[in-house]
Amino acid sequence: MLVHLHLPLVNLQAHSLKYYNKKGVKVVSLSVLIFYSPQKSKQTSQNLKVSQHKSLVFNPQRQQSLVVVKNLVELKKKVDKIIEFLKSRTTHLYCIFGNSVIPIFEIANKLLQSEKPCIHILLPTLEKLFKDLLTRFVKPSVVNKSSSLLEINFEDVINQKDDGDLYIGADSRKFIEDNPGMDLKPFYSAIRHYFTTVCNHMKKKFPLQDKVLLNAVVTDISKRDSVKFSSLKFFVNKSVCLTKLVDGKMNELVGQFLAYQVDDLGDSIMKEDRIDKAWHTIGQMKDPDTGNFKYPLLLKVVMLILVIFHSNADCERAFSMVTKVKTKFRPNMSTEALNAVITHKIAMQNDKSPAEAFFTNTKRG
Repeated sequence: MLVHLHLPLVNLQAHSLKYYNKKGVKVVSLSVLIFYSPQKSKQTSQNLKVSQHKSLVFNPQRQQSLVVVKNLVELKKKVDKIIEFLKSRTTHLYCIFGNSVIPIFEIANKLLQSEKPCIHILLPTLEKLFKDLLTRFVKPSVVNKSSSLLEINFEDVINQKDDGDLYIGADSRKFIEDNPGMDLKPFYSAIRHYFTTVCNHMKKKFPLQDKVLLNAVVTDISKRDSVKFSSLKFFVNKSVCLTKLVDGKMNELVGQFLAYQVDDLGDSIMKEDRIDKAWHTIGQMKDPDTGNFKYPLLLKVVMLILVIFHSNADCERAFSMVTKVKTKFRPNMSTEALNAVITHKIAMQNDKSPAEAFFTNTKRG
């Protein structure tokens, strides 16, 4: 069995070919295409260390070098092992289980990638994900008796479900029924190890006890009757910007917060998909007696809380946008111009309108 790998590389070094050997992969027949410039052809040939290879075929018209490496039989054995592994019923069962587990993480993944402000619902979402994973392999009685999810000893086998009750997905159960005689003990052991490893990682790495996330729930209008002013005061004391904003106006902020908790916001605000738009609408509410805005100070404080990033997705989008705007063809673009273009692009994306429509609707001064 001959396996041919064609790898397009630039200025191939000798260690590039040895990389596969270090990883334990031997190639039966490896042909490497090297794109080069005529000025560097001599240096490239030296780097290739032609003496280590069987032959070197040079084609100056195509500007490519073809290196044929000595045949090695070891890859055939490894390929046979891979094929045998992929044909295994146990491997098939693991793949089916993987497909059934992925949807558990979808809600949290979508939230982390969302462009909307989600700092107010990040902690509840992560807690729900942690609880969903626990209920897959931990006994319900253990989960219900615990005052905190983080206190559950999910690594103890006594607190875990029996093999027949473990969550492996309906498709996995059907596959087991259709394939009797399989040794399922290693499979169930691996499932328990998977869930415990994931939960341990979340418990150690996820901000499930972060004070910022705990207090950011105060901006969630759906929980306004249960949140406390102390959570709002936490951000006022933590942020220099908010401290200056509320300086000498704490009583005014308290009064607006208490009035907001019992005010009738209406269905349109409660059903608003974006929390920042919902708060913007709340900020436009006026007192029927005085005609003044009801919550001017509260609105400013909440909006400054909502700008806290709930993940690094927005930062990554900004970096990606910068690399697309400031290219090698625009080396002299100033920071001010780059900032203006990025701001313009973000504004158009938020409006969900194409550039043509934006410039058409914009009046020239």
